Amino acid sequence: METILIIDDDPIARESIKEVVEMSGYLTLTAHDGKDGVEKALAHLPDLIVCDVEMPVLDGFGVVQQIRKSEQAFNIPFIFLTSRTERETQRSGMDLGADDFLTKPVSLKQLVRVLEGRLKRQNQAKYQVQNRIDNLVRQMNMTARHEFNTPLNGILGLSQLIVDMRDSLGKDKIVDLVRVIQDSAHRLKGTVDNLIIYQSIVGNNKDAQWTNNGVAKIFGQLVESSLQSKLLKFNRAEDLELDIEEALIVASERQLPKILQEIVDNAFKFSRRGSKVKIKGRRVAEGYLLTIQDQGVGLSAEETRQMGPFVQFRRMELAQQGSGLGFFIASRLVEFCGAQMHLRSELGQGTSVSILFALASE
Repeated sequence: METILIIDDDPIARESIKEVVEMSGYLTLTAHDGKDGVEKALAHLPDLIVCDVEMPVLDGFGVVQQIRKSEQAFNIPFIFLTSRTERETQRSGMDLGADDFLTKPVSLKQLVRVLEGRLKRQNQAKYQVQNRIDNLVRQMNMTARHEFNTPLNGILGLSQLIVDMRDSLGKDKIVDLVRVIQDSAHRLKGTVDNLIIYQSIVGNNKDAQWTNNGVAKIFGQLVESSLQSKLLKFNRAEDLELDIEEALIVASERQLPKILQEIVDNAFKFSRRGSKVKIKGRRVAEGYLLTIQDQGVGLSAEETRQMGPFVQFRRMELAQQGSGLGFFIASRLVEFCGAQMHLRSELGQGTSVSILFALASE
């Protein structure tokens, strides 16, 4: 059963609202002024708050400001009651985070109707959020199982094979098997590293080494050296085509290589060996434009809209797509740089990622 907090310094009005709300099937809490109201809101986290504007100690505007600062209470629906009809007053309340305004004397039937409407919308929003969380957890669990188990099975299976057949395997065959084991280990380490970075950029205590931008010089040799691990991983050194104008851009020396690595990892992963991945960087009027373009499988418009952490598409067709974290991490690092990223993709026609960085002072 939902709980409504009623904050009003007028005891008659407060009790009248309380009686009607309880008759409508809700639990109630009451507060006799704004300070008392804030304390009870933060202590009990009601489902909705009805609050008078003109009150001693702390007025309604002060109440909503304090409640919106609370991580636990900031999204509680908030309805103001006021005898003031000025549009500026209502606009100020809405700007502070109020959801609705009712003018005194208020019809109690109208008040109940507004409460029911707000609670219904709140419950729908909670359902949608929970549904998204449930979907994300399912996707994360499926992805984690695959991205951990696949390389682990390879490491365990091949290492056991070497032990079991150590007397019959030649040195060259053992070296080949160890290299496969190393590839699996690198894949597993990449997944773990990205999970750690993901936690460090989405949690409440974001890691400054990833989130604080700085100044970095971009030039061809830097781009190529940043991508050496990807070139070796995919054996695609001949497919990388660079055309980079040197510049000083707003991005830390840690952020820029990671952005390049994750976008290029996807470009190699979803394009055929022998097709070009082109990286071009140019000063433009608005800043520095970096474009990474491949000739791979591309994404549909719907897939582009659904991109996010742990989200994968066409799993049976694209078996090596990874955890889905790489592009998300790159896009968040771009945001931390204050840059803008645009993705353009078409099924069968490849993908192009453009990032507009701010130029830094030379």
